[in-house]
Amino acid sequence: MLLFHIPTLALKRRHLSLIMMEAEEAAVAAREEQRNVLEGYLYKLRDLLESDSQHPFVRHSQDPERRAIARQLKDVSSWFNTHTDNAQTKDFIEKRSSLE
Repeated sequence: MLLFHIPTLALKRRHLSLIMMEAEEAAVAAREEQRNVLEGYLYKLRDLLESDSQHPFVRHSQDPERRAIARQLKDVSSWFNTHTDNAQTKDFIEKRSSLE
């Protein structure tokens, strides 16, 4: 039976490589999660703004408030449709925060 001896340095490099791959996968997953969160929030706000006059949101908000939200929603939606491919996780978080 032949046993191959892998030098300690090679094992450490492989281990480090695996750790880096896992970190990259986690970063990609976090980015996609924040992208999806922002997209869902855009749809939710759009639906609220398009609600009928009996909806609690419409009844308890002022027209100037709804117009300001609609402007911000338009800006963020436009950004979302043009910059999503190159955006980073923090960009999605910042855009959502600007709507809250």
